[in-house]
Amino acid sequence: MSLEEGDNSLGMSVFAIHFYVRFEQKKMEPMWYVYVAKCKDSTFYTGITTNIERRFKQHNGLLAGGARYTSARRPVELVYCEQAPDRAAASKREYQVRKLPRPQKQQLVQRYITEAENGQAKTTEA
Repeated sequence: MSLEEGDNSLGMSVFAIHFYVRFEQKKMEPMWYVYVAKCKDSTFYTGITTNIERRFKQHNGLLAGGARYTSARRPVELVYCEQAPDRAAASKREYQVRKLPRPQKQQLVQRYITEAENGQAKTTEA
């Protein structure tokens, strides 16, 4: 019987069991990323993923999948990326970035590129 099913043979309190199960679930959750891709026609595409490399292979037609938007605008290059703790946070941030006017997206991308060139790139944004 697992801890999730109520086995208390380890002498753990209910709180400790709950904490342990939540901790184990958190360890197994993938890291989410919000990214901005620059398409061949210089438009931006914003998305979320758990695997940046795989997603860009999809966007560029090297793997099945990818967005219809980017399939007509290849090649696509990564110009911005940040980590999010979970899918909900990534989706919220994706929505915020998508709603930015183009000049603000360009500033966000340029700041990211500048930080990356200077070795200061942060993958987590508040």
